[in-house]
Amino acid sequence: MDNLTLNEPEVASKSRVMEVARRFTETLAETAQYRALEETYQAFRQDGEAQAAYTALQTKQQTLRMVTMLNAVGEEDRLALKQLEDQFYGLKSVQNYIQAQETLISMCQEIGDILSDAVGLNFGLACRVGGCCG
Repeated sequence: MDNLTLNEPEVASKSRVMEVARRFTETLAETAQYRALEETYQAFRQDGEAQAAYTALQTKQQTLRMVTMLNAVGEEDRLALKQLEDQFYGLKSVQNYIQAQETLISMCQEIGDILSDAVGLNFGLACRVGGCCG
């Protein structure tokens, strides 16, 4: 095995790691999945109805934040919040954006699995500290 045992990881310089990471992100940004996310995000941002629904939902969530933490939300407020959520998530631009996001996340998880297998390090577990991966 070219004089390298599995317990002796090869260490790359910081500049090499940064160069490979930059090339990886450039390549990722060229994928159909990433482009779809960008396009659906722009469509969502330009959809006036979606923006109004988002603002209404956020406003209601903020007004209920403390009451929710105390688990004291009344049925009327709960129904109003559910109606705003249904309205927001029922919009086509929102659904398209969420689907594109889920597709990109799935692809990134697959890439992470491939990289993990190749280098013997579970990237998903390594990233969980920040709560962003896996």
